[in-house]
Amino acid sequence: MKLLIKSSALEVVAPLSRREQRALDLAENTIAKGLKAFVAVGLALLEIRDRKLYRAGYDNFETYCAVRWQMSRPRAYQLCNAAEVIGDLSTKVYKIGLLPEHETHIRPLTRLKDPAQRRQAWKLAVKNGGH
Repeated sequence: MKLLIKSSALEVVAPLSRREQRALDLAENTIAKGLKAFVAVGLALLEIRDRKLYRAGYDNFETYCAVRWQMSRPRAYQLCNAAEVIGDLSTKVYKIGLLPEHETHIRPLTRLKDPAQRRQAWKLAVKNGGH
């Protein structure tokens, strides 16, 4: 029986399937190997959050990040948002030229919800030497 860390009352949760457990293990290995590799970490966190792979031991994504990775909620979401922005930018990288090297370069772009606006803003930043 696995320990279920919850922030509220006890509830019955569905166990992870073997496939989900493998996905969770793979995603957690990515996070453990390179918290500095923000894109890979952000994508792994997105998978865990979106597929609710944390549910085997935690009642929510925020608790999972705090306990498993000692990562605050804002930091986890910064990494998730940065990974989403990189996804938007990399679809047109041949036209843009350079991708951001650091998560902090992407933060202003996360406020833009339209992928086309993100690409345009990054294109202008590269053109003006702001990358």
